[in-house]
Amino acid sequence: CRKRVGSVRTVWGKGYAFEAMRLFLIYVFQELKLHKVTAGAPVNNIASIVTLKKLGFTTEGVLRQEALVDGAYRDVVRLGLLAEEFERSLQPRQASVALVASGDRSERCV
Repeated sequence: CRKRVGSVRTVWGKGYAFEAMRLFLIYVFQELKLHKVTAGAPVNNIASIVTLKKLGFTTEGVLRQEALVDGAYRDVVRLGLLAEEFERSLQPRQASVALVASGDRSERCV
């Protein structure tokens, strides 16, 4: 099954895409029990690629002339994230939140 997640230019750079994708990934991995999620971004869309990598995605390759944009074919970076990789990425975040919730200020949250 393939689904597209888009964006709205007025909210670019505010962290909404990261948080929305993080919640989406929690849902698809924990509730739907998917094994892998893939994503694609134009090679020149650095912000999207950085956001996906922050979420744990790994570059799997470049699809040459994959998308027709404004009359020209563009390369697309293909990234993938396995459920086990995402679950591992959640562990430190949950530990940091637990420290703040308990009132222990001896360590900084990341």
